[in-house]
Amino acid sequence: MKVIARIWNFFILFVICVFYVAKYIVFSIYWVGANFFPIIFKILVFLFGLFIIFLIIENLI
Repeated sequence: MKVIARIWNFFILFVICVFYVAKYIVFSIYWVGANFFPIIFKILVFLFGLFIIFLIIENLI
């Protein structure tokens, strides 16, 4: 049961992450234009932050 809950939590976080990153990419392309490097860098930082949050949540469960 705990494994199912963990998979479900990860799935929810993954879906939220995908939606957030997709929105962020569209927003960044709209503002920055053809300059892609800052966008990629921001996404990597965001994913790293999400990974740390996920590890913290895993430790709490």
